[in-house]
Amino acid sequence: MRNLLQILIFTFFASNALAGYYSTLPKGVRAFEFRHIFTSDIGSLYNNKGVKEDIYFNENLNAEILASLNTATKVYFDELKALSPEAHDEFSFGEYQAEGSANVDVQVVGGGIGITDKITAYFGFPIFDAEVNLDIRRTRGNNHAKVASILERDAGDSDTGRILGQLTGQLPDATGELLQGVMVNMYGYKPVGSWKAKGMGDTEIGLMYRIAEWDYSGLMMVGGMNLPTGREDDPDIIQDFGFGDGQTDIFGEFGGGFVIPRYYFGFDSFIRYTYQLPTEKNLRIPDTPGIPIGLTKGDFTEKLGNKIDFNLQGSFFPNDWLTIFGGYIYSHQGQSKYSSSNTYANDALALDTMIETHTLLGGLDFSTVNLFKRGKFWAPVSISPSVQRIVKGINSPSYTRYNLKFRLFF
Repeated sequence: MRNLLQILIFTFFASNALAGYYSTLPKGVRAFEFRHIFTSDIGSLYNNKGVKEDIYFNENLNAEILASLNTATKVYFDELKALSPEAHDEFSFGEYQAEGSANVDVQVVGGGIGITDKITAYFGFPIFDAEVNLDIRRTRGNNHAKVASILERDAGDSDTGRILGQLTGQLPDATGELLQGVMVNMYGYKPVGSWKAKGMGDTEIGLMYRIAEWDYSGLMMVGGMNLPTGREDDPDIIQDFGFGDGQTDIFGEFGGGFVIPRYYFGFDSFIRYTYQLPTEKNLRIPDTPGIPIGLTKGDFTEKLGNKIDFNLQGSFFPNDWLTIFGGYIYSHQGQSKYSSSNTYANDALALDTMIETHTLLGGLDFSTVNLFKRGKFWAPVSISPSVQRIVKGINSPSYTRYNLKFRLFF
């Protein structure tokens, strides 16, 4: 689930709808912000070709895998291979599919203060409540009878062959518990199944600087850091979902907007570039490139790909307390790089780590700020429900995200 971790962190915090983008807080004014974010069931991903597919992996319980379970199975399969290499290569207890799904509920807490009328300092951090489920099901049965027939043909009148042939033909059928045993006893993972966790994610801190403001338009620059305060994924839990990517990020952002009062219309846009600093990690090495399961672990220098986020948003405001908005978000994260003495592992871990999403959004913003200024409401607050849908992607999730944002100015 490591790629899913990176994808979700990427898509949750690479795309935040902004209204009145170039506005900063007046000097000494503070703001408190709370967001509640939750998703539809995340059961599918866009693959490296942009084709949507379910989250799953297949495992064939063949002789090579089963021989490593314990001494008894190793003796059996060594003898089987010596008597009939074909029977050994054909042997299978069946093929199993583990299908995954995830549900994520996030609460984001943040705040800001106007340092001057043009400079605002802010911070924000998410609190995750996540659940991941892996449903293990059988997709192909065993072939014990076929293997026994091949063994009988190749082993002839050998006593060992006769005994192995009878044993193979009488082997019990495998259940999901056998695959669980392979994952736990052979690979060293913790038990596969449902997983739940709550915890803090990475913290963003930054400064917003209003470069220029005219009658109905303005420009803004933002700079800051994402600090690794979130829980990282555990390489020994295959269904684990971390709440941070484990390193510090540095970002810079530029954008602006304008308003056409005559038509009650506004437009905002920004672009952000994020540089992800390298860090040292102990990671699972995939046995097969593209399949996130590995027997061994290793130490790596991980350099996650840098990010580019581009946001376009149009707003319609029929009065001074309601805004209706919609927009488009493009997000791109470059391919990650891994450094170690193991060239195969470096390439296998980096495979399919480039992430791209195209997202459509829409929502409403109810604000009492202007009413408060005229003395018609007791507090300057805003409430904004919105919906975002990833409509296209590469190595990215397919889901709908629901947001509820509350802001209080004081």
